[in-house]
Amino acid sequence: MSGYDFTDYKSYLDETLKERGRKSAFCKAINCHPSFLSQVLKGAPNLSMEQGILASEFLGHSAAESKYFMVLLQHARSGSKKLDDFYADQIQKMRKQRQKISSIVRRDRDLGDSEKLTYYSSWTYAFAHVLLSLPSHDQIGLIAEKLRLTRKEVESLLHFLIEAGLVVEKNGQLHVTSNRIHLGNDSPAVLQHHRNF
Repeated sequence: MSGYDFTDYKSYLDETLKERGRKSAFCKAINCHPSFLSQVLKGAPNLSMEQGILASEFLGHSAAESKYFMVLLQHARSGSKKLDDFYADQIQKMRKQRQKISSIVRRDRDLGDSEKLTYYSSWTYAFAHVLLSLPSHDQIGLIAEKLRLTRKEVESLLHFLIEAGLVVEKNGQLHVTSNRIHLGNDSPAVLQHHRNF
């Protein structure tokens, strides 16, 4: 479940905090009493903007998800029709942008045979793929350092991973997708895969 599935932050919180003990931990994280959270989820008051930032942090949002959550909160706190319309428009645009990004990423797709042969031709592809799941301000530099490759060699690896749908670029950062990598025992790449490791 993603925050982008909601246009109301209260509905999102209500769904996200259903797990036993989660509401209590959430209240502690945003410095509020459980009775206040109950009131928020039932309708009347709203979280403050300061609580919103703490809530986003507690929920482990990415920078983009945090921005969306805060816009939902600002929308709920709007005091005029014009401001309400402004934030409703922002929400619609952000959701459309998210859908556009999601449609680019080819999800739940197994690699083709030629892509598997390339991916398993060298251990560097798999290691670069794994290293992209680590937070870093300089992803290319991190991979180059760990794999002892030049930046140009790393860029070539990353180009393949993007083309294969294993990695996607969002807001200047590379993220690993949910596309599967499965190598059957009958694949011609199995022997090379074992040699790599």
